[in-house]
Amino acid sequence: MDSINSFDIRLEKDVYYPGEPLNGVVIIDLMEPIKLRGIRVFLRGRARVQWKVLKSGESKTLKDDQYLLDDKALLWGRERQQQQQTFDELDETTSIESDLIQQQQTQILPKGLHELAFNFNLPPTQLPCSLETKAGTIRYYVKVLVDMPYASSPQGIKYFTLIGPHIDCLEEKYLSPLTGQDHKIRCQPCCRRGVVALRVILERSAYCCGEQIKLNLHLENRQECPTQICVKLIQNLEYRIDKGGGLPIEIKTIQSTALEWRSQFVLKHSQLNIDPNNFDPLLQLPTLPPTMIGFCRLIQLYYILKINVNQCPFIKNQKLNKETSTSNNNNNPPPSTPPSISSSESSCLEMDFPLTIATVPFREIHSQFYSVVYDFCGGHVETGKYISPEFRLGQVWDGRIQENENNNNLNIEEIVLYRPVYVKIIGEQQQTEKALASNNSGGGICRRQSTRIVGCSNNENNILTKQKEGVINILN
Repeated sequence: MDSINSFDIRLEKDVYYPGEPLNGVVIIDLMEPIKLRGIRVFLRGRARVQWKVLKSGESKTLKDDQYLLDDKALLWGRERQQQQQTFDELDETTSIESDLIQQQQTQILPKGLHELAFNFNLPPTQLPCSLETKAGTIRYYVKVLVDMPYASSPQGIKYFTLIGPHIDCLEEKYLSPLTGQDHKIRCQPCCRRGVVALRVILERSAYCCGEQIKLNLHLENRQECPTQICVKLIQNLEYRIDKGGGLPIEIKTIQSTALEWRSQFVLKHSQLNIDPNNFDPLLQLPTLPPTMIGFCRLIQLYYILKINVNQCPFIKNQKLNKETSTSNNNNNPPPSTPPSISSSESSCLEMDFPLTIATVPFREIHSQFYSVVYDFCGGHVETGKYISPEFRLGQVWDGRIQENENNNNLNIEEIVLYRPVYVKIIGEQQQTEKALASNNSGGGICRRQSTRIVGCSNNENNILTKQKEGVINILN
């Protein structure tokens, strides 16, 4: 490695779809000529799960791997077949002749800067998307190996994001509306009966991140206590390890709330109608990984839309009426998401709808324009909480506080080398609002992702920053 001044891997872009060509270049700067067997590049995709379980009082680690992609190419040097022919010739020669043949199998890479281009074609199959969680990962990367016969072979890895699987919101199975209705009769004081009825219509079952969920709600409350509608989008992440041979399948499931919305309290003997345009705030999907069922045997990811009707028997109707009248007199709408009262509410109606996170948005003939951007998953769900330590590059605090630095606000800068991104839709209206907001603030804020590649230069780490596609605010 003393003869290598810098070693870097660069790709045309950092986000790819199945079926696209993957082009890149390997940059090697040599301080002196070196002997090499060859320089090889590998394209790989691997899913890996690992977690600990407690069995019979002992901690045991369960893990499994699955390769999704495995391709390779020779950038510089001789093919393996030619080397194998050379090895076969060694058996029929003397020791002096064998030394000459071994020298012939190595080639000298001259001193200076070398740029070696490579290209692969990603298979046009249904591949799972890149994923980073604590118990399981799905990673796609390019690996370059510099094969040295006399020393340890240096290697470099460049990770990239793969957007998959291909799920189109315009597929026929997602366009059919889902309808559900239910009611419940409960006994009230003085031998009276109360009825709560809910009707739900989900116009379509597949959405892209950034789109609004098209949901219609109709609630009738014929009881003596107020009720409230709660809508939740639950992310279900399932890890599976099947060793075969009659052994039981190990399964680990993690649930997290990706989206939550609560309606205003519906007073007794009243009703509530909500269409998709009346939600405040709108039921807009945050940035999430797409649904993955059946594309990877180790990791399954799916979403459930839960709709509950909660009863709040200890909430006084007079207080609710007073708050409602006060807000109406002030011409201010009541808060869109009132706080939940877990100690006094109980769920009386529950409905579950399957919801698919797609990678291709819904397109209408006369719809407004939209743009496709890439963003990180939010940290409130399992798929956005974890960043592997191998992708963290930050300063080490030695305990000393520098001048002009607040003791309470001591921040150690941390650089993330890799983090997967996912498809997000931004409509024309949102772009206009962001442009106006940037104009009012006196400057534009550009949200983008940067990936940093660590290279070697005289035993020092050089960080090369490459800007990804981002959302550029429009300035006058």
